[in-house]
Amino acid sequence: MIRSLPVLGFASLLVLAASGARATDATTNDKPTFLISARDGYGVAECLTRGDECSLQMANAWCAAQGYHHASDLRVMVAEGGRTMNEEIAVTCDN
Repeated sequence: MIRSLPVLGFASLLVLAASGARATDATTNDKPTFLISARDGYGVAECLTRGDECSLQMANAWCAAQGYHHASDLRVMVAEGGRTMNEEIAVTCDN
């Protein structure tokens, strides 16, 4: 029970932060990709870029808050020329 409280808190936080994210065009409507700002002030990007269990849980909570089942892909956006775009992280969701 105690472990579910942080997950619910993150899900609530992600719902509030959802207004700052935007869906990108996907090849199909079944797998939307959301770009999450790394500068949202909530620390979401710090968790998502670590590549550990926190990243997976946060991405899954983000997708659940958007009405999808789970995250199928998570990546830091890279600009042409190889520069990292610190401002956005892409989360792709599955039904």
